Amino acid sequence: MKTKSVLLASAAGVLAFAVTAGANPDITPILDSITGTGPFTFGYHIVIGGGETVQTGVTNPGAPPAVTAASGLATGGAIFSDYFTIYDFNGYNGTHTEPAGWTLAVANLGSTPGSVVPSPADSPTLPNLTWFKNATTSTINGPLTTGANTFTAGATGNLTTQIAFTSDVTKQGDQAGSTVQTVGFTTGPVPPSGVVPEPATLLLLGSGLAGLAGWRQWRKK
Repeated sequence: MKTKSVLLASAAGVLAFAVTAGANPDITPILDSITGTGPFTFGYHIVIGGGETVQTGVTNPGAPPAVTAASGLATGGAIFSDYFTIYDFNGYNGTHTEPAGWTLAVANLGSTPGSVVPSPADSPTLPNLTWFKNATTSTINGPLTTGANTFTAGATGNLTTQIAFTSDVTKQGDQAGSTVQTVGFTTGPVPPSGVVPEPATLLLLGSGLAGLAGWRQWRKK
């Protein structure tokens, strides 16, 4: 299940309306394998949607995305580099790999696009893994599926559950420059005892509307 938000800024103001989302997956991380005998390596590939671009920040090339609270406002696009975040990666041991053109940032809160919120909520005690586009390689145009295990992260355990992810990409074509933000689930390490994820209806915050179930797309003009 994923919730998707498309945010377009205009000087004339903001108009919001709901439409059924298409098949674009934005940036979706998918677990391929868990290897090792301890510590373990979680390997992921990503799927980038058609009509979407993964680029470095135009204003601040190569700058990591900010730790952003859900606000319903557009963040990313021309300011921050496009990225995806896997939340609460329990037992992360500091080892990772990624393709050329990507950088990993690790923090206990964020990075989160401004119009979506992960569910379960982002824990302030567990590390989030944010891979963002840096300025060393050219812009990536979707649709694209990377090879298996192109993004890896080490963990002390190998038991798995559904954990949240978010992503932020930039539209191509007549919506070029607008920000597409997504929240959903991928597979990752189980949380420590007492922190049990409960996959629930994902919330889309924008223009005072919340509680949309399934996958919805918002556009603000």
